[in-house]
This record gives sequence, C-alpha cells and structure tokens, in this order.
Amino acid sequence: NKSFGCGGAIFIQTNITAENLNETNFLMRDLTFSGCSAVNSIGNNIHIESVNTSNAGIAIAINSLISVIDIPNLYTTFEYLNYYMGIDQSKVGDGTIIDNHEPLFLAVQTDSIIKQYYIRSSSSLDENDCSSTSPCKTINYILSQSLPTGFVKGLSIIIINLLSNTSDQNNIILNSGTELNNIVTVQSNGYSPEAEQDSYLKRQISTSSFSNSLFTIRETGDLSLLGLHFDNLNPSSTNPLISIRSDDNTQQPNITIIDCGWGAAINAKLQTGSQLRINDSEFIQCKGSNISGGAIYLNINNNGQATISNSSFNHCEATHGGGIYAEIYSGGQLTIDGQCNFIQCKASIRGGGIFTSIEGLNSQLTLEDEVKFDCCTCNSTSSQGGGAQINVGDHGTSIINKVQFNSCTSSEDGGGIIIGANNPMKYILNGTQFTNCEAYRYGGGFFITSQNSVVELFSVIIQSCKSLSEGGGCSIQCLGTGDVLSFTGELQFNNCTSGWGGGI
Repeated sequence: NKSFGCGGAIFIQTNITAENLNETNFLMRDLTFSGCSAVNSIGNNIHIESVNTSNAGIAIAINSLISVIDIPNLYTTFEYLNYYMGIDQSKVGDGTIIDNHEPLFLAVQTDSIIKQYYIRSSSSLDENDCSSTSPCKTINYILSQSLPTGFVKGLSIIIINLLSNTSDQNNIILNSGTELNNIVTVQSNGYSPEAEQDSYLKRQISTSSFSNSLFTIRETGDLSLLGLHFDNLNPSSTNPLISIRSDDNTQQPNITIIDCGWGAAINAKLQTGSQLRINDSEFIQCKGSNISGGAIYLNINNNGQATISNSSFNHCEATHGGGIYAEIYSGGQLTIDGQCNFIQCKASIRGGGIFTSIEGLNSQLTLEDEVKFDCCTCNSTSSQGGGAQINVGDHGTSIINKVQFNSCTSSEDGGGIIIGANNPMKYILNGTQFTNCEAYRYGGGFFITSQNSVVELFSVIIQSCKSLSEGGGCSIQCLGTGDVLSFTGELQFNNCTSGWGGGI
C-alpha cells in the first residue's frame, strides 16, 4: 500500500517490557542496511511495536542491543530519527496516524538516559542542586530527590561522582522504592573504563565511625561502584559493608564493582538471575572476629551468579575462608579468574584463602586463569586447607584450571587445598601447581576425600611439598565403591617428603 507502511527492512512486535529487554530475548548487532525505506519514512530501517516506544529505545541503547556497521553513534545522531522508529501498542489502532509513530531513540538524543550528580565533603550542603559547581554532601540526599522530567525510573542511569574523599555516607538503601532510581552508579570523578588508574584520583568512602552497612541492596536495586576505596566499619560492628539480599525470586538485586580498593566485607545472597561482578579490585586487611569470609561472604542459589576477576585479597582473615566464603547450591555459579591473587590470607579453622560448599545439579565453582594463593594459612588446632577448602556433593562440580598454590600451610590436612567430594560429584584439577606447601597430617600439596565421585587430575606439578604423616605431595582417600580417580598427562612430584608416601 503506497499510502501506508512501516519498517522498511525490519518490523518487530514484542510484548516484552523495556525493563526486561536484554541480550537473551532481543539482540541485533552488526547489521547493514542499504536503500531501505518506508512510506512516509516511518522506520526506514527498523520499526518496533512495543508496550512503550520511548522506554524500549532507552533499554536498547543502554544495553547496546542494536548496532549497525560503520555507525558508532547510532543512538545519539538526529540524522537517523526516521530510520529507527516505533509505536506504543495502545496507540496502534489501524496504524495510519503518523504522529503516533515516534523516533525510537529520542530519549537518548535528548539526553534523558544518564543524569550526573556530584558529592563533595567540604563546602557543600544537602540543599544544593548537586551539580559539579554546586555539589551536595550525601548520597542519601541525592537518592531522596525526584527523577528529572523525561527520565524513566528503572531504565535511566544515575551517576554520583565523588569530588573528594568523604566520611559522611552511611546506611544507603537501594531498592525498587528508592525515590530517585533503583539503578545507581557511584564513582570517583573522572573515572572511565578506558582511563589509566593514575589519570584520576581514587576517592575514599570512610566508614570507620559507623556500625551500619554502608550499602544495602534489595529487590531490583542495581549498584555499580567504580574506582573507589573503602575502609572497615567500626571494629565492634557485626554488619558487612555491603549487604545484598532479596526474599522475592522475581526481583533480584545486582552489583558491579570495578577498580575498587577495600578494607571491609561484602555479604551477598544471589538467586534467580542475580549477578555480582567484581573486577580489578583490591581487598586489603579485611578481617573480622568469628565471621566467615574476611572480604566476601556469598550465598549463591537458584542460578545466581558471581564473577570475580583480576582482583587481589591481601592479609584477609576469618574463621572460614580468609578471603572468600561461598555457599553454592541449586544451580548457583561462582567463577574466580583473570589472575586473582590471595596473599597471606588466613583462616583459624578452614580455607585460608577460600572456603566453598557446592551442592546440587549445575552448581559450580570455577578457579582458573592463573589464580594464585601465596602464603595462605590455616594454623590453629585441627584446621584444614591452607590455601582453600572445597566441599562438593549432590551432583555439584568444581573445576580448578591453571591455579598456583605457593607456600601455603595447614596445621592438619591439605597444605595447599583440601577437597571433600561425595554423593556423586565431579572434580577437575587441571594444569595446577603446588610449591613449598605443607600440612601437619595429610597432603602437603593437596588432600582429597572422595565418595562415589569422579576426580580427574590433568598435568599437575607438585614441587617441594611435605607432610609429617601421609602424602607429602598429595593424599587421596577413595571411600566409595563408585569412585573414579583419573590421572592424565604429566603428573610431577619433585622433592616432596612425608612419613608415608613422599609423593602420594
């Protein structure tokens, strides 16, 4: 019909709300359009019929769900207003009212996606407009404000920039009821993913005078912390610095941490799609009395996911898991990779660097890509797993790939690592090296107990490890009739000593 038509190349109808648009249900990248047109130029390239056109455009832009080759500024260029359009389902009718069709990315082009606010500790008041020239004092004041006209709660992004160090922040709650928005980024002013670390000042949020958690993330709260430094709460506090929780499986919080330094703990419960991402961060002297997880405590279930990459844990201490304590079950997954380091971390009972318990089908712990445990210890009576302790059962899986344990010690079993495997599970140890690790009783390098499980060892090197009792290099106890123990590739024992079985 030459009098009406929309979507010269592509026409899409969707009932998915903008808040739920993501790479799993809507993705069109690296497209090429040539000579496409629609009647009255209503979406020459793409036209989308959705619940809300403006919101759909915001979601597509924020998540980069559409990309066109050789057009890097697709979302922000007015030249393409008529090439990418849409219409609200409530306005469709017979579709012939041209004014009901809207440019898909108009909200982006009118700068209604990202709103910047500023914090400064001195010479600022919580009655200013929170601009860079008139900054406010507290994050809570900013979060109590109404969202500016044109912005959409749950889609638009709020960025709070720190112009100075601050000790005025406490008890910040982020959830679906937060007045300003539930999606918030807090960062040092000048931070960008491409910026070199020395090109901006990493601002500090000091919390040593407070006992409440600094951040509490609930329901659909979505927090990003970028290029910041944190210290501990008051030593008498039993709260984590950051608490992440949700009692509603349909509303899950998310947190992303990049290039941050820490002296405190994160406590997170992740489930049903919740994600925790920590990249390029440092956790230094994270300690607590009678706690599990000196730096991070994780409870991951129902397909929740946590990824920790290229981060370091220095001199962190706890009863279980000096650096990290994690319970992983019902399809939860924890990945630690990208050259993470655990340095002189200590547990009084189990898991000097890491303690994990993994249970349930598709539940998995992965340590890979040159993760290192250096001089981690468990040194009290009957302690186990100088570097790490991993308990796996009920169809859980643990994969350790190219990991190094150096000079880790245990006063009882598993100088480098102890693994308890039972009720069928699968454990894979690949390309891993143990050097100068020591245990008082079993397994100077590592100690494995297996019951009706599969244990696969690929190309493992054990150098100068020792135990006073059994298995200077490693001790393996197969306790079930269905155990499968597999050695593949080169297995080296060099200069290992023990009372019984210098190597194994």
